[in-house]
Amino acid sequence: MKKILIYCSFVMLLILIACQQEGLDENEERPIENEESDEPEEDEILEERIAEEFVLYTDFELVDETEMAVMTLQLEQLESPRDMNMRFMDSLVASDFTSNQVLAELLEVTIEDGSQVTLVFSENEQLMSMASTEQLMFDEMLMEISHFYGIDELKFYVEDSPGITYGQMGEVETMTVNREENRGYYAVSNSDSYVSGRHIGQSMTNTFEQTVEQMKEADDGEYYYSMIPNDLEMTEIVENQTEIEITFETDVIDLTAFKHGLVLTAIDFGVDELRLVNDSQRTKTIIELP
Repeated sequence: MKKILIYCSFVMLLILIACQQEGLDENEERPIENEESDEPEEDEILEERIAEEFVLYTDFELVDETEMAVMTLQLEQLESPRDMNMRFMDSLVASDFTSNQVLAELLEVTIEDGSQVTLVFSENEQLMSMASTEQLMFDEMLMEISHFYGIDELKFYVEDSPGITYGQMGEVETMTVNREENRGYYAVSNSDSYVSGRHIGQSMTNTFEQTVEQMKEADDGEYYYSMIPNDLEMTEIVENQTEIEITFETDVIDLTAFKHGLVLTAIDFGVDELRLVNDSQRTKTIIELP
């Protein structure tokens, strides 16, 4: 009888061990549920939002055999926020090409209501010294920079007194910002600058998408080329009155020129936001425009 009890106990022990081992195996095979992962899902798009941190600079360059100076543009993306008044003033002063550096006596810039700017000069201002050709170039620079920051009207002061002697125009108190219609932008060869399509004979377009398509299809010129890479495919462009979204695919790593050219073009259409969706990298860059 004792042998039977020992045998039964031994069998029960084996069964218990087997059950425990089966439970361990099941726990090993069962996936862990409700555990959060830091890895992004395969279809997740990572977003980067860039505030209006761009400053525009202009210059006049001799770009072809005609030795005719063409206004070129440069965009700088700031690393930290800067007041709009300071950015506008920085753009003007750094872009001053005049022989007498007439903007050296610019004391203060104040943007009002988002679309009007007051320029205050010292009593030693030299705007009256500009000759006719220099004044025409200065006008183009002033209009381009003002347009970039959304300015519609300029007001001139000398200290506390309204009005200024403006080149060959004589006394001027206010000036309306007039600028030619959008024609897209192109990269300047051997440079980090851009040139407006109006300088290279491009026709005006009605929509942002038409403009970008024209920019992509343009043949390289003597001193310019399309800033849209050949192996970049734009799969969708959606635009409305406030924002533009471009979806594209490309393996190109450095898209700085592409982004800058689209920023300049989007500003011409008066939108507040530009969204660049890179399907190849699964990223979306949201740029808040000036």
